[in-house]
Amino acid sequence: MPVFEYKGVDISSKAVTGVIDADNEKMARVKLRKLRIFPTKVTIEGSGGSLKKIKLFKTVKIEEIAAMTRQLSILLNAKIPLIDSLVAVGDQVENPIIRKAITDIKEKVAEGSRMGDCMEAYPKIFDAIYIHMVKAGEASGALDVVLDRIAGFKEAAADLKGKVKSAMTYPVIMVLIAVGMLGYLFTSVVPKIAAVIEKQNAALPLPTQIVLSITHIIEDYWFGVIIVAVILFFSFGAWQRSAKGRAKLDELALKLPVFGILNKKIAVSRFARTLSTLLSSGVQLLPGLKIVKNVMDNVVLAKIIDDVVNNVKEGESLAEPLKRSGQFPSLFLHMISVGEKTGQLEDMLVRVADNYDKEVDNYVNSMTSLLTPVMLVFMGGAVGFIVFAVLMPILQMTQTQ
Repeated sequence: MPVFEYKGVDISSKAVTGVIDADNEKMARVKLRKLRIFPTKVTIEGSGGSLKKIKLFKTVKIEEIAAMTRQLSILLNAKIPLIDSLVAVGDQVENPIIRKAITDIKEKVAEGSRMGDCMEAYPKIFDAIYIHMVKAGEASGALDVVLDRIAGFKEAAADLKGKVKSAMTYPVIMVLIAVGMLGYLFTSVVPKIAAVIEKQNAALPLPTQIVLSITHIIEDYWFGVIIVAVILFFSFGAWQRSAKGRAKLDELALKLPVFGILNKKIAVSRFARTLSTLLSSGVQLLPGLKIVKNVMDNVVLAKIIDDVVNNVKEGESLAEPLKRSGQFPSLFLHMISVGEKTGQLEDMLVRVADNYDKEVDNYVNSMTSLLTPVMLVFMGGAVGFIVFAVLMPILQMTQTQ
């Protein structure tokens, strides 16, 4: 069945755009009117540029994927057939990218394909974890239960991401304020005072020489400073994207004094939550570990998990190779070991994930409280140094008169 792009207005006169499947343009308009959308333009997909523009500027948020998954799970749990459930979800989803994917998947499922296989065509929406869990759910006949677990997993991931993002917001704002303040001092305040100081032709203290040198560089070579900064920025970006650079940065991320602990806690939580969700959905341990390796946002830890896969293949327990890596906390390793011995690995992984989610939350709050005075001291120290450097020669001139 063809897919049509449309533009129109809803009953509240709000402009809406999206896609809808129908046998022809006339039927598409009829279906839109039934949805209380009054179309102003309906074109077959690909003939217009509206959806391409949406894809260019629109992104898919993890919260939107979680909400869509939760809706689909509820509908299937209510014994509504899969195709009808996909139609209902597609009508409810606001994001046009997800709506387009759901519409295409529904068409392929109606033709006899399995939903997990269809989802592989949309890796930016459905990641490896999602697809493998859906396939396991289809094979076991418990797709609604699996989708519920996926929704919970996505919601937990979104919550963790939000906590870390909120913790980073304040330091970033403080740094920007500090940079702006220092920029204003060096470009507007200090040059006026420097002109007076330099007219005296007196020996200047070292702090004053440093401040005046920075001021002259900004005034005389500002264009060169910008060029150098841009070159360094793009050079660092290229190095960061290289295999060697990524490995070095990921290794450093685990060793930083404050943020290293946070990164490890997040990694442990992600590892435990992902593996427990996969195992509880019917995915076997080795395939589950391979999926976990691909979703770890750190190449050092991904390499460790790759080694763990090889060791588990040879008959070792999960806890032993993780322990040898030296990157995982003892409590985590102990709970994994107990879970393996008692046959309750899934439950232990869930407990570990819940525990480390709480630790991340507490650590983020503590780190934010600690960073506040540190940033204030830094800003006060920088401004104080400039004021001290400017006042020193003025005081010297006053004393010699």
